[in-house]
Amino acid sequence: MNLHDWIDELCDLLDVDSEADEGLLGDLAQVAHDNVHPVAGPVTTFLLGVAAGARDAGPDTIERLAAQVQEARGGLGPPARRHGR
Repeated sequence: MNLHDWIDELCDLLDVDSEADEGLLGDLAQVAHDNVHPVAGPVTTFLLGVAAGARDAGPDTIERLAAQVQEARGGLGPPARRHGR
């Protein structure tokens, strides 16, 4: 099963009518994981989803919210360089 099919299956299971931007969510999760804490990735995307749902947000608003998250704490920025790479 690919990611898009998994998202469709979850939306059906959870009775959610949503077009998730898996690229945006994946990128945001990776940046939070690499720059904050490994668990920050899924927590960040979960809270973005809660905020989007509370606002009945469309794609443009979700992109704006994601940009705000990336700018939090002075900007998460690109993934931190790891020693030895």
